[in-house]
Formats: sequence, structure tokens, C-alpha cells
Amino acid sequence: MKKEDALANYAFCNFGEKRVEAICDDLNAPGVRVCERTGMQLEGVLRQERRAPDGSLRNARIYSKLA
Repeated sequence: MKKEDALANYAFCNFGEKRVEAICDDLNAPGVRVCERTGMQLEGVLRQERRAPDGSLRNARIYSKLA
């Protein structure tokens, strides 16, 4: 098992969860890569959902993985 999959598998096996979600900034390339590498599916992009430290609006991506 990849170390990136450990957290989702822990939630599935030990807590009986059926779904794990991750939300990351659209411009966070390392975060996007982790979600995709662990087999999470992109569910959608929330446009202008978050504020950056400079006050500008940013998009957020929602990923999920099912047990």
C-alpha cells in the first residue's frame, strides 16, 4: 500500500467510513497531485469560494474516494 493511501484506508477500515473528501485550492499543484495519485476523483470546482491572504477570491477543488 502506498503511504498516500494510508489515511483513506484507515478511515475505511477502522471507522467504517464510506467516503473520504479532500478540498484544495485550485492553484495548489502539490495538493492536486496527491489527490489524483491516491485515486481520488475530482467532483467539481467551487468557483471563487475562498479568499486568499491578499483578499482575492480563489477556486477550490473537491475530490473524493469511496470505500
